[in-house]
Amino acid sequence: MAKNYCEHIMWSARRALGGQTPIALRQYSFSFEDATRSIVFKAEVERELTEDERENLEVAVTEVYADFYEDMQIDTVVAIVPLGHPLHLLPDGIVFSRERGDAP
Repeated sequence: MAKNYCEHIMWSARRALGGQTPIALRQYSFSFEDATRSIVFKAEVERELTEDERENLEVAVTEVYADFYEDMQIDTVVAIVPLGHPLHLLPDGIVFSRERGDAP
């Protein structure tokens, strides 16, 4: 069951980021815990986000939340990881990765 949720979360988050992907975003990954019905998104950015960029991430999370009918806890962690430093993705999927060649 968790695998199906992970695929759905991945699709939902990619759609939600769509044209509002912050330029500073290097990688966006997630973990899902079926037992607690919780998703954690991790946004690894190269610099501090502007207010507009932070708002765009919040809108994307709201759109993901709207895709689920069950009670779901969703949290977002933002980590500043300057260029040249390694990224540390969460285990259930990469929604976006500039290093992988995803377009913003």
